[in-house]
Amino acid sequence: MFYEKTVLDNGITVITEHMEGVRSVALGFWVRVGSRDEVPAEGGMSHFMEHMLFKGTTTRSALDISTAFDALGAEFNAFTSREFTCFYARLIDERLKLGFEILADMLVNSTFAHKDIVPERQVVLEEIARSQDTPEDYVYDLFSEAMYPHDALGRPVLGTPDTVSSFDTDEMHRYHDAHYTTGNITVVACGSVDHAVIVDLAERYLSGLPVGPWLERGPVDAHERVMLSCVKKDSEQANIVLGAPTIVNDDPRRFAYSLLDIIIGGGMSSRLFQEIREKRGLVYSVYASSQLYEGAGIFEMYAGTRPENIAEVVKVATEQFALAAQDGLTADELARAKELAAGSFVLGTESTRTRMSRLGRLAVLDLPIDSIDEIIEKYRAVTLEEVNEAARELFTQEMTLAVVSPYKQEKIERMLK
Repeated sequence: MFYEKTVLDNGITVITEHMEGVRSVALGFWVRVGSRDEVPAEGGMSHFMEHMLFKGTTTRSALDISTAFDALGAEFNAFTSREFTCFYARLIDERLKLGFEILADMLVNSTFAHKDIVPERQVVLEEIARSQDTPEDYVYDLFSEAMYPHDALGRPVLGTPDTVSSFDTDEMHRYHDAHYTTGNITVVACGSVDHAVIVDLAERYLSGLPVGPWLERGPVDAHERVMLSCVKKDSEQANIVLGAPTIVNDDPRRFAYSLLDIIIGGGMSSRLFQEIREKRGLVYSVYASSQLYEGAGIFEMYAGTRPENIAEVVKVATEQFALAAQDGLTADELARAKELAAGSFVLGTESTRTRMSRLGRLAVLDLPIDSIDEIIEKYRAVTLEEVNEAARELFTQEMTLAVVSPYKQEKIERMLK
């Protein structure tokens, strides 16, 4: 096995991968909580919690935290997704122990003081405003809401101005104590690292976390999706996302579906790129991908085009989906997709940070941790019939369309008729 794994008595999971020939360590604390775990009144709490953990502990101020990491020569940051939150640092191996202690202090001892919440709330409100003013970002939130109008997966990770404005110290402590529990924490370190050292550091510095079980997630409410959702914004371009439900993240067919994504919209030789950009010049950017979650999945195609071209872009994309479902893909397309998938995967997993990110994401979602060679072999084992079956299953569904453009929904409805 290329990695080592230990589950501590309190439920914390520790995973390490030693990499020869490097002097750095990528360290990540992965927390199994994201925006899909929030009730409506908590919208954006996971993301706001991520921000607030940098704002002070019982022994360090926000400046102390930043100064300490800078003094270590370290890179440090965090991010929040729909299913997890990650705090990470990349630093030279001889500074690992102090870097671990600082991150652990943030996770265990953050104070969420009112004096820190007030200015950070303004920062997040600005972040929300920026996202809503960026149509190519906002359209994805609009599409998710259309796909899951009654589930937390459809709500924005950042929350809304109303929810974020309501957060206070007591509520943050309750959320932290409920979700930042030992069973939800996975510590991952990759690079010049010794497994026993990381286990010892986790036992020493994370023992103050509340003891709690692994977060179990219920079924996703994917009923009654909205088929067309449009928002009018003044812009020169229309931003489009077109898609439908797809497989969940642990489906054994996910390698076939991934190759289908590549053939349809994953590169410059993909069908959508060739038909929509190269042949017709309707867009500068067009691509397709899938977002796979626990118990849910979304296939989505993005295109940015002039507003008057909305209907034609949707028509051509829909035609390509129908052709893939009816006539299937070709052996040459599949061969190219396999090489692109393998090459992209290998090139994207050669640094300590990308290795740490891959291990952490798989572990916190309880997905199989395969080696690089095993992943490549699984791609190469996919048959043409498996990809064609995926196309038939995916592209015979009615598509949901989200549009952010200068046009009102009524005009877009007329254009699409």
